[in-house]
Order: sequence, then C-alpha cells, then structure tokens
Amino acid sequence: MEANSQRREQVKEHMRASGLDGPAAAQIAAHRTRDSKQLLSPEEVLRQHRELAAQHGHQADRVVAEARQQVRQHAYVPDKAAQVSVTYARDHLFERSAVENERAILAAALGRSMGEANFSQVRQEFDRRSRRASSRR
Repeated sequence: MEANSQRREQVKEHMRASGLDGPAAAQIAAHRTRDSKQLLSPEEVLRQHRELAAQHGHQADRVVAEARQQVRQHAYVPDKAAQVSVTYARDHLFERSAVENERAILAAALGRSMGEANFSQVRQEFDRRSRRASSRR
C-alpha cells in the first residue's frame, strides 16, 4: 500500500510545516501538495502497474489465483445446488409457519441458489421431495 501511495506522508509533512491539524487541514494540504496529473496512455499505465507488481513479488496475482482456486474447490454442482436451495427454503419458511405455498418455497429456493441452479432444477428437486413425502403417507 505504501508503494502505491506516498501522498499521506507528503500531506502530513505539509501540515506539520504549516502548524495545522485536523481533517479540514488535511484536505487543504492534500489540495496544495497535489502534483499535476500526467496524461499517460493506457499501455503506459499498464506498464507502470506491472513494474510495481514485479517490485512487490506479484502479490495481487497470487491472491487472485488463490481466490480462483477456492471458488473451483467450492463450486456447486447444479443438482446439489438445487438440493441445498430447497432444503434452505423448507427450513427457512417452515420455522415461521406450519403451512407454506409452493410458490413461496420455489421463490426462496431460487433466491438461495443465486444462479447456481435454474428454475427447472429447483422445480425437479421440489417435485422429487413432494413425491417422496406423499409416498410416506
């Protein structure tokens, strides 16, 4: 973070030299010590970012790679997502009421699946459980 922004120290130094303190003084100091903006091409900006990343061991690349690996490890299989979603809907809705309509259950299940399962997958899981419950009676 310090490598990306050395402005804070520059602002603090200006405030010390001026004998000022507080947020308003910091804002004024930030405006007075600001360098004029450089007009760089997108390629030049990208080159500078890559140089800075290299100086610091490409930390961002490692973090992104680790995050992607975790997503792959925890990715839902659509049928499993439908099962988890319908279970959540059942538990969530029936903790407040003994009877719920089908639409409310399907809506809650689809909301819980957050796109991991589509309507037909959730509907299929709901119907499977309904048939199983009916056969037990």
